[in-house]
Amino acid sequence: FRRVLFRSHLAFELLDIQRITAHAFAPNIASARVLEKNGYEKEATIRKGAIKNGEIHTIVQYGWVKRTMTKMAIV
Repeated sequence: FRRVLFRSHLAFELLDIQRITAHAFAPNIASARVLEKNGYEKEATIRKGAIKNGEIHTIVQYGWVKRTMTKMAIV
């Protein structure tokens, strides 16, 4: 949990980027929850967005825009 938050802050600080995008397979609730707890917001559901082991999966896209960084603090 803290690694995701720390690395996200580090990326914004060192790389001077404006946004980070992450994806999770739709049925993977644990991954989605980690992203949400770390300040990422759900942006889209992409049907048939990925193929894994020959199976087509729906993925959920999350984003963290630099302006929303101040909502979370590294503990």
